Amino acid sequence: KLMHVGEVMRQGAELPICASGTPLLEVLRVMSDTPGRPGAALIVDADGRLAGIFTDGDLRRTLAQIDDIKAARIADIMTRSPSTIGPDKLAVEAVQIMEERKVNQLLVVGDEGRLVGALNMHDLFRAKESGTRIGIMKHGKLVAQHGTEEFGHADLERVYLEHMRD
Repeated sequence: KLMHVGEVMRQGAELPICASGTPLLEVLRVMSDTPGRPGAALIVDADGRLAGIFTDGDLRRTLAQIDDIKAARIADIMTRSPSTIGPDKLAVEAVQIMEERKVNQLLVVGDEGRLVGALNMHDLFRAKESGTRIGIMKHGKLVAQHGTEEFGHADLERVYLEHMRD
C-alpha cells in the first residue's frame, strides 16, 4: 500500500498556525515555539481556511523593505496562494509537486480550503526511513516504489537538495 499525504503530514501542535490579523512579532514567536521549528507560519482566516504562508525567506525580504517591524501585520506581508495538496493524495504526488514548483513544503487543505496539515521533505524522509512505500513518479505516472531497485533514499535526497539550492 502506498502512503497518502494524510498519513505523513504534520498536524495539530506541530503546525505553526496564526490568524491573518496577527502582528509579525507574534508570528515570529509562533514560528520559533512550534516543535521542529518548521521555518514558516501558516496563516488562516477566521473560518480556518488557508490564507497564506510566511517563511523565513519572506522574513528576510520583509526586513529589507519595512521600517517599523512592530507595526507590520502578517496579512500585508504573507505569501498568498501557497502550494497545496489534499490529504487523500499519494505522497509521491507531493514529491512531484514540490519538484515542479521548486518548493520544499506543501500545505495540506481539506474541505472548503481549510488547513489540515503541512508536509515537507523531512516528513517524506522520515516516512521513507521507516519503510513506508512512497514511490517515484515520472511524467505523471508511478514508475517505482520503495522496495524496488529504481527507488532509494537518493531519489528523495536529490529532489530535496535541488530545492535547497534554489
